[in-house]
Amino acid sequence: MFSSVLAAVAWIAHFSLMTSVYGHDGLSSRGAAPSPISVPPTQSFDGNDGPWSSFFIAVGSPAQTLRVFISTAVSATWVIISKGCPASVTTCPSLRGGIYDSNTSTTWQNQGDYELYVEGNLGIVGAGIFGNDSIGIGSDGGPVLQNQIIGGIAAEQFWLGMLGVNPKPTNFTTFESSQASFMDTLKEQDLIPSVSFGYTAGNQYRLKTVLGSLTLGGYDSARFEPNDLSFDFAPDDSRDLVVGIQGISYTDETQNTHDLLNSSPGILAYVDSTIAEIWLPASACAAFEDAFGLVYDPVNKLYPVNSTWHAHMQILNPNVTFTLGNTVSGGPTIDIILPYAAFDLQASWPKYPSSTLYFPLQPAANETQYTLGRTFLQEAYLIVDWERGNFSVSQCIWPPMLGSNLVPITSPDNSQNGTSHASQPGPLTSPSSSTNSNNTIGVAVGVAVGILCLVTAVAAVLVFRRRKARHIARYPPPTELADRKSYNFAKLDPDSESQHALVEAPGSLPLKEESESTQLLTPPPPSHDKDIHPAFRPSPPFATVTVSELKGEGKLSPSRTANPVQEMYGSPFVPFELPAGDQPPLRMPQELVGSNPTPNLISLPSATHSSLSSSPLMDSIDDALSSLNSSVRPTPPTRMASLRGVFNRPAMHRRQETDESIPSLPSRGSPDARDMGHGEYFTPVSPVLGNPKDFIGRSERNRR
Repeated sequence: MFSSVLAAVAWIAHFSLMTSVYGHDGLSSRGAAPSPISVPPTQSFDGNDGPWSSFFIAVGSPAQTLRVFISTAVSATWVIISKGCPASVTTCPSLRGGIYDSNTSTTWQNQGDYELYVEGNLGIVGAGIFGNDSIGIGSDGGPVLQNQIIGGIAAEQFWLGMLGVNPKPTNFTTFESSQASFMDTLKEQDLIPSVSFGYTAGNQYRLKTVLGSLTLGGYDSARFEPNDLSFDFAPDDSRDLVVGIQGISYTDETQNTHDLLNSSPGILAYVDSTIAEIWLPASACAAFEDAFGLVYDPVNKLYPVNSTWHAHMQILNPNVTFTLGNTVSGGPTIDIILPYAAFDLQASWPKYPSSTLYFPLQPAANETQYTLGRTFLQEAYLIVDWERGNFSVSQCIWPPMLGSNLVPITSPDNSQNGTSHASQPGPLTSPSSSTNSNNTIGVAVGVAVGILCLVTAVAAVLVFRRRKARHIARYPPPTELADRKSYNFAKLDPDSESQHALVEAPGSLPLKEESESTQLLTPPPPSHDKDIHPAFRPSPPFATVTVSELKGEGKLSPSRTANPVQEMYGSPFVPFELPAGDQPPLRMPQELVGSNPTPNLISLPSATHSSLSSSPLMDSIDDALSSLNSSVRPTPPTRMASLRGVFNRPAMHRRQETDESIPSLPSRGSPDARDMGHGEYFTPVSPVLGNPKDFIGRSERNRR
């Protein structure tokens, strides 16, 4: 029975675990929901408006390794072609992250020249040669996607190429002939769990430089502090990642504060990592100019910073806090804090002939240009779930040992593992709220172990009860005290007609409380007198006394008088010694009263009698005998004689010499004893004194 229960529990645990791992349809949940992909960053910082942490990609066949930035607005992949570098500048290909040569790729398919429409609202325009080729993530060993859209650019406005993480499809001719984006292809080939990503730009001023982080199909929970605010996509498909900037404040080491937004209510700004600067209204730019001592350069369209003012700002070390909400006012908000170091950037060729400090701020011509660029993402972690249409922005954290903890974001239409997330309001922003398959397996294992423990406990209780029932059936417990015959217990009830008759010890009188109809019987004599010590052997003849004679009234019925009460005389005893205080040992060579044959009693001197009677030892022995008598027979006292008393009187001695019949001895202290003149007598049979052989042996030694 117990083995069957264990087998059933094992089967349940196995079924629960397999269901968690493979799902109800038998397919592996891990195959249906793959792990997110971490795109490896390069160990260098690039750009002519940065520096910025770049990432590796491999394009074409054979693969050409290039360094690119991450674009949240671009859906294709942009690479720098040879037209983007003048032949006179030999370092240009390296400065721009490498040059893609389509002529050396065997998988390139040209689609023609097209405009770069992405940042057209900001006035940043250009053109590129578009086609299809293979793209691999990382410099080596990452997944490789075939027939991806590649745009070869030469425009200086985009100094490095871009890896687009926006999933919008690309249309070269008509909307009906669109091609899937890089992100959609990853999802279609089950390389990522969902069309989503997590990104932060990295920086050089935290710790010992912090590289950028890009996770496809999830996010890295070790890089940010989670919050509960989720942003919905804006209705404009070209500007979907829009946040409400409700406030921008300045605070430095001297506790000076400034309102840098100068707008009430706030503004809506687009989060875009394609560009470096922060684009704000002119009024906000004027507030920044006053707080940071900035002067705009209209020729190069930058805010350069002179070395003197730069040193002063490093001493003040101000923080700029962006208060973000889903709308321009009201509702829940979060704060993203940027230190002054986040704005301490350098611009280089071709913007300036040499490296020049600049402040990454741009005045916007209209509200369509309000943008939070890559500068903002140095301190903010962006998580975008394209399938659910929402995103989150969180403050980055900088632990001393910066690690990685990739958490997947599952697709809402991924039902192979039996889990639906269609009701999920936004992207997951903490490891505890993720739907990691490992957590599902852990829960299944925990449930199985709990069921196993519960069933094991129930089985143990059942086995214990079964064994207990068997034990009771084999060894039934006694129900009443009278039925416990194996222990020889019996109730002594004088009125009972049971076979257990009352037995009176030899040498005692009948109980006063007993009725005339009650007869007392002595136990039958042993079959072998030779096996009993003489001190315990009853001495005939017995005196026959009926109850009516003792009471002095009435007569018994024939059935009662047929078995008269029998009284016996004393038993023989060999003389022994007793100490008597200061008196020398006493030798009694003759037998005591009541022995048979006729004893010769010894008369003691009065001094000896007095000394023996008052001895402390005699008192203790007498008390012990009295205690024993009361415990053995708690009913009215029997004729248990005392050790203390006069052993011989002349009249009694004479009666013994003539062998006259000795009547029954009265109890101690009775009036009959005083009238007879021979006081108290003791019975030599005493369990307190122990075996009489011990005294006999000592007496014989004393005689020698």
